[in-house]
Amino acid sequence: QTIDLSFGPVGNVAVSRDGLLMISSRATSSSMDVWRIRQLLNKKGLIEHIESLCSEWQLGPAQSLAVSHSYLLAVSVCSLTKNAILWNLAGESRACLLRQGNEDRNESISVAIDDSFGNIVVCCGGSLQCFDVNGKEICKVETEGDISACCVAPSPEVEDGSVIIGAGLVDGSIKMWGNYKGRLDVLEMLGTLSQEHQCMITAMHICDDYKRILTGDVEGNVF
Repeated sequence: QTIDLSFGPVGNVAVSRDGLLMISSRATSSSMDVWRIRQLLNKKGLIEHIESLCSEWQLGPAQSLAVSHSYLLAVSVCSLTKNAILWNLAGESRACLLRQGNEDRNESISVAIDDSFGNIVVCCGGSLQCFDVNGKEICKVETEGDISACCVAPSPEVEDGSVIIGAGLVDGSIKMWGNYKGRLDVLEMLGTLSQEHQCMITAMHICDDYKRILTGDVEGNVF
């Protein structure tokens, strides 16, 4: 399906893990749009516009986006202020400041939402922060190097609330963390993966079998 948008070019797009909800930013304004994706019998999707979002904290186009259909949550990062904003998409959308940004620092900020438990990950520079579904910070870890992309998914032992967090760095390396029995406040370093990237990683995804991780870099390479 192709949609002609009257408000101009799209900046960034994020789709929920189940493929039923999408959020997009506008390249020339601070507004964002939420879309419902209906799966039809012929496997094609029907995209419907739900609402537009705006907030006093979102003063420019969104730099990063994440969305969860299960929890009806979205996270955006303002490209100007570097604020990370949590959006409640249930009913009339409400926004709250998740993380105060520093507009003087030219850092890449990436966000991700775990669709199974609602945990939110925000990465900036060498720091990785975890928040619960209500936006309360649970823990923060520091690592060497600047993080440029992140992803989060339930671990194979999904019943105990454990998650796996992946972070791609500007030098092309990948680091993995995990928590123990649902305790996000205790993150353990699982190791560093050696991929073929020789430049900044810009996108990551942990596959549903938890055995593969897809990564893309700034030069267009995908592994």
